[in-house]
Amino acid sequence: MILFTRSIPMLLTLTALAFAQSDNGSLSGRVTDSSEAVVAGAKVSITNEATGVTIPATTNQDGIFQYPSLPVGSYAVEAEHPGFKRTRQTGIRIDVATRASIVLSLAVGDTQQTVEVKAETPLLSTETSDTGTVFQPKFMKDAPLFVSGGFRNPENFISYVPGVNNGQQDSSINGGARRS
Repeated sequence: MILFTRSIPMLLTLTALAFAQSDNGSLSGRVTDSSEAVVAGAKVSITNEATGVTIPATTNQDGIFQYPSLPVGSYAVEAEHPGFKRTRQTGIRIDVATRASIVLSLAVGDTQQTVEVKAETPLLSTETSDTGTVFQPKFMKDAPLFVSGGFRNPENFISYVPGVNNGQQDSSINGGARRS
């Protein structure tokens, strides 16, 4: 019994660490009609534009759909409901640890018609104060062999992230407590 009670906190800690190291992002959204009333029961599908993999979903009573764990990439989202034109939004970018949010508006009409919307990447995320950096493989390959006094180790690249003050004697992240 003692072993069991000691293993629960360890299991919870390891589970939290596993989720913290996720290399996925998420997407949530709402489906509305032209008067901005929610559309419950709309069929939504998301397609990875690089692989063609499609994942279906259905909006809840509040018109909301969620994809909590998506691999990094560019996506297209499509929504349809009887009595409305199908709508499709492309170019939705999902990066590591991002939480993208969209609103799809359905126009009254035949489902055989499709409304195409091209997404633009916002310059500023207003939903969260989280900050992150995505290092492209080219950056990692072209970086010098020695970074911050050590070999090319991902931990050494933290000084390239916005908000990090990496001094010689101490460092801080986003104005937090100094770390020695």
